[in-house]
Amino acid sequence: MPLSLMKRLGSVSLSIAFSHSSWAIAADVPVSCQTLQSQGMRNPCDDGLYCNGLERCDPSNANAVTLVLASFVVSGCVRGRNPCASAGRACNEDSDICAVNCADNDGDGYAAKSCGGQDCNDTDPETFPGNTEICDPIGKDEDCDPDTHGEKDTDGDSLFDAMCFAPPR
Repeated sequence: MPLSLMKRLGSVSLSIAFSHSSWAIAADVPVSCQTLQSQGMRNPCDDGLYCNGLERCDPSNANAVTLVLASFVVSGCVRGRNPCASAGRACNEDSDICAVNCADNDGDGYAAKSCGGQDCNDTDPETFPGNTEICDPIGKDEDCDPDTHGEKDTDGDSLFDAMCFAPPR
């Protein structure tokens, strides 16, 4: 069950509601990040995005700014830095990783998993995520999903042929 508290900070009404892992804040004017920290918020400047780096509360810093975050405005924040920029890597917000910028070696539209892509075999243009899985005697994994297989029942026993299953990884 979320806990709520209402605090009057000078002429500003600050409403904070939180559960074990989330905050909901509404304020009509900027609130200092230090004030929010004193009320128990761990990092009021964090916007939750990976690729722009971790913001921090430091109102005395010459680079401190006021940020609009979700439903409130917080002052005294220092912007984070892209964690991938100095290494020359692409930042992937969905997976919170710095991916190596690499080419699609087999031309199927997907970069190799080793570079942060999704292609499990970047030397074969017939192997990529979403491709149709084919029942074949060598157990080739055409769709980069070891849990899928082609559908072929040669002997009519209502079970797919053993050759239809991709080999374990």
